[in-house]
Amino acid sequence: MVSRLKTVFQNYAATRSLVSRGLVSGKVDPRRLHRAPVTGRCFRQNDRLPNLDWHVTLLLDASGSMRGTRWRLVEHTVANLHRALQGYRNRLDAFAYFEMDGVCMISRLTGDTGLFSVPPHGQTASGQAIIAAAHFTPRGRARRILLHVTDGQCNFGCHVSHGIRVCAEQGITLLTLGCGTRDREAMEQQYGNTIQFLDRFERLPGAVESLLRWAFLYGARPGLRPAMLATADRPETPAGMGQESPEDS
Repeated sequence: MVSRLKTVFQNYAATRSLVSRGLVSGKVDPRRLHRAPVTGRCFRQNDRLPNLDWHVTLLLDASGSMRGTRWRLVEHTVANLHRALQGYRNRLDAFAYFEMDGVCMISRLTGDTGLFSVPPHGQTASGQAIIAAAHFTPRGRARRILLHVTDGQCNFGCHVSHGIRVCAEQGITLLTLGCGTRDREAMEQQYGNTIQFLDRFERLPGAVESLLRWAFLYGARPGLRPAMLATADRPETPAGMGQESPEDS
């Protein structure tokens, strides 16, 4: 998965031009023709290099319903993305959020020395967490993506629409993955075009890869909703068309 994610970032990155002049072969450079009789270095070469300057923010639901295998899969996904984005100017921020004693808590999972985790706890304060994650997303990057993973609708704090509005005002592409969600209709009412569904948490890594690819291609068009998520084990699977796992029944 790490190698596939690296390919996604390289293939869909914006490119910048690099012109090498004074070469002994390539295309003729009119600006260097006067050197032809002397050194023969009158050629140039134009290269297009990927401008790897992504900023991806992961916002992870760490409420009580995410305990066990679900949270382990989320942790592995964060680790894979962290490895894929290392180097160049890429940056990954990951935050986990949960409710404790009536307060929305948000914790950073990425640091200079490695990755961290939290024990899932409490209710789902998605609206406030999205606003906080948008606040922590640095400005000045051409492409900023906020990928939100949750297993249920917001049931604590402010409405999700406030977070969606803040992301739109700041030019952040917000995408939400609803994994193992029971009431999809209610989630669609909350998130609108920013949500996509997965029936099983086991497909989370492949879905993250596909959703990032879609964000790099179409994320600048806020009214467009991703129609399909190609997962690693079942490519070209329409989102929301799979069978429920026994855990979700």
